[in-house]
Order: sequence, then C-alpha cells, then structure tokens
Amino acid sequence: MTMDAAFPRLRRLWSGTWRLLLAVVMGLFAFLVTYGSIIEIKPTGELNNGALGMRMLADVALGVVALVLYPFRHRAPLLIALVICASTVVSALALGASTLVIASISTRRRVREIVPVAVLSLVAGVIAEITLPQTEELPLWAVALMSTLSIGVVVVTGLYIGGRRQLHRSLFEQVQSERRERAAHIEQARASERTRIAREMHDTLAHRLSLVSLHAGALEFRTDLSHEQVAQAAATVRENAQLAGDELRAVLGVLRDPENGTLESTGMLQPSLRNLDELLAVSERAGNPVDLVVDADVDPLWHAPSETLSRTVFRVIQEAVTNARKHAPHTRVSIRVSGEPGEFVTLTIRNPIVRVGSDVDVVRENTAAEMRAAPASGLGLVGLAERVRLVGGTLERDPGAHENVFTLKVWFPWNT
Repeated sequence: MTMDAAFPRLRRLWSGTWRLLLAVVMGLFAFLVTYGSIIEIKPTGELNNGALGMRMLADVALGVVALVLYPFRHRAPLLIALVICASTVVSALALGASTLVIASISTRRRVREIVPVAVLSLVAGVIAEITLPQTEELPLWAVALMSTLSIGVVVVTGLYIGGRRQLHRSLFEQVQSERRERAAHIEQARASERTRIAREMHDTLAHRLSLVSLHAGALEFRTDLSHEQVAQAAATVRENAQLAGDELRAVLGVLRDPENGTLESTGMLQPSLRNLDELLAVSERAGNPVDLVVDADVDPLWHAPSETLSRTVFRVIQEAVTNARKHAPHTRVSIRVSGEPGEFVTLTIRNPIVRVGSDVDVVRENTAAEMRAAPASGLGLVGLAERVRLVGGTLERDPGAHENVFTLKVWFPWNT
C-alpha cells in the first residue's frame, strides 16, 4: 500500500477513534455524576437497591449498545440517531453518544432529520430526569427548558460544522474545476499550436518540395540540357532539399517539446510580404513568372500592411504560385491587388489551365512527367480558405472550365 493511499485511511481511522473516545468519556462522566449524586445524597434507607441496581445495569447495557452503534452512524444516519437518542431515556452512559450523534445529524443540514432527532432527544431527557430519584424535584418546565437549551446548542454547533464542511467542499470543487479548465485551456492552446505548425509545414514544405520535384523531373526527362543547366538544377534541388530538411527538423522539434519550443523560438519565423520578392524570383527561375499589379487605391496599405494581413497575403500568393507550378508548369501567373479604401482588399490570382495533349504553346513534352513528380494533396486550398476565414476574409475559386483560366479571388477586411 502506498503512502498516498494509506494517509487518508489513517485520517479516517483517527477521526472515528477520537470521536468514540470522546463519547465514552462524556458518557462515563454523565453516568458517574448521575448515580454518584443519588447514592451520596439519598439516605440508605430510602434507596431501593434492587431497583437502582437494575436501572444501572440497564443503563450500562444501553450505553454500550449506543457506543457500538455510534461508529456506524454514516450507514443509516437517521435510524441510528433515533435509536441512540431513545436509549437515553434510561441510559446516562449513552448521553455522550447521543450528544455527538445529534451534532453529526445536524451537520447534514436536513430539517426532516434534525427535527425528529431533536424532539426525541428532548422527550427522552425529560422522561429520564423525571424518573430518576432526585433530592429536589425540579419543575417540568425547568427540565424542558434546560434540555431544549442543551440540544439547541448541540444542533447549532452541528449546523455550523456542516456549513464549514460544505464551504470547504465547495471551495475544493471550485479549485478542481479551475484546474480542469486550466488544463483544458492548455491542451486547447497546444492543439492550436499543433494546427498552426501543421499549416506552416504544409505551406513551407509544399513550396520547397514542389521546386525539388520540378527540377528533379527536369533532370530526369530533359536530355537536351547543357552541363551548366544540369548543375543549376541540381544546385536548386540540393538547396531546397536542405532548406526543407531544416524546416522539417524545426517543426518536429516543436512537436516533440510543445511547451518549450515554438516556431519563432526555433528560428522558423513566419514569412510576410517582405519575402515576396524572393518568392517571385524563385517562381520565375522555376519557369512560372509572376505579373504583380497593385492598384493605386491600395498602394499605401500594400506597402505598410499589418503583420496579420502581410503574413496571410504572402501565404495566399505562395500557395497559388506553388499550385500553378504543380498543375500548370511554365505558365505565367498574374496577380492583381485592388480594393475599396477603408472597406476591403481584393486579391485576384489567375493562371492558365494546362491539359496534357493540348496544343498550348507552353505545354512541353515533359509536362505529364513533371505533374506526376509533384502530386497534389488536395488540401492546400482548404487550409488556405480556413486561414483566410480566421482573419475575417473570404476565398472563392473559379476552375475556369470555359476560359481555360484558373482564378482565385480573396477578400480581406481593410483593417485586418
């Protein structure tokens, strides 16, 4: 048995033991005071020794029964309390158990239990006082008043103890609830961080791996490349593979230790429009040049956007360029930034749709191989739509079945 399991049991054992000892001490004191005063004050000739002896024997027997029943009061609180209180009609030894059981039943703070127990105890006390031989006969009202006051003090004490216990229990439950809520918030924060990591992993690694796949496909299927072109493509593959590996290690490091690591702490900072020129240059080297047009109305916001808008717009453009490189290699991507000042910003991205076997000039002999080398997950635009929604924007896509142009439109609030 472990110490954690044994300690509560020892506490319960000690709690029951000292209460029982207190009931025994109180009962013995009441027994000695009651019968000691009778024997001391009453003349020997006036005592009926046989009757007094039988009463004392019955007193002890009922007192023992009351003391034996007292530890089991929690199993049937009302029944055991009534039995113990009823035994005080004859037994002074049971007064200690009776007093404690009244206090115990009062801690439950249930009127339907307290009232019958208190009334029975009052009646039993009055009867016991009347039937005992006394040197001075007290008026019935005085006996009833004394019994009522003593029982009332015990009941009030029990109510106070019950109130304290209820308060402690309420505070404990409140603390436990706050701990559970805190744990839930922490777990939610971890889940949100993991979701963000997964989104960053997709955005970043998909871009890197699409470049690796594209240039590897060119090395595999293009036999007309010069030595310099082969070396350049191989360098691009090596560079992007190394960057993808570094970024993957950073992400996995955060996943292994989410409490002590974040994307920012590992140096994998989220890119923004500050990195747009680099992105467009890489896309152009990969064979997908990008035409970027920014309307004059949104030019001030474009050059000084908020950090949230900057990151989100960059990710939208990155995903669009990456998809164009996967599905329409060697085509030109057009991006237009327009909007209504103070209302919204619109990002319109278009690229031609390339179908294998068509007579479009930009389709080369190795298009099918390059497309197979960079398969799509089908989740890029879904994650992108969720990212846009989180900043209050909307995303629409037009497959362009009739115009052979794929169009992606995104609206952002002006003050994103």
